[in-house]
Amino acid sequence: MTKADKNDNNILFQVSDQLPHDLKDLFQPDSSVSPQMDWAILDRAQQQLQHQARSKRRWLPWVVSVASAAAVVAILLNLDFSPVPAPVDQSAHPISPVLAATDIDYSGRVDILDAFTLARHLETSSQPDTRWDVNNDGLVNNRDVDYVAMAAVRLEKGVL
Repeated sequence: MTKADKNDNNILFQVSDQLPHDLKDLFQPDSSVSPQMDWAILDRAQQQLQHQARSKRRWLPWVVSVASAAAVVAILLNLDFSPVPAPVDQSAHPISPVLAATDIDYSGRVDILDAFTLARHLETSSQPDTRWDVNNDGLVNNRDVDYVAMAAVRLEKGVL
């Protein structure tokens, strides 16, 4: 590096003491905001926020009402209002042994609901009720469900 190069570098890094003052004057705003203007801006902002809050409060009761009504409708749609069949007094109606064994819900007739009831019982119970061994194989299992289902859909001889 030559002596001339060193002098060029020194020139580049020499800064006048006046530079910070010049920069401050250059970027400083020309005038300050008056306190009246400050209060006017603040007042306008508060008015706008109050207007937004009032408009939200106007809709809130409607939103709550509609949401509540929707919840009530959803609950009502999920409720099961179908009548539960009353148990039939077995002593008043003599029933054949096959009907008595496959009539799981004691409705007085063998239908697909008996098979469904037995299947649900098998799903939820770790120890199935032995009186529901309708095919007499010593086990209460899906074969008993099939037996009840077949009894429910069986047609009488000669009926097409």
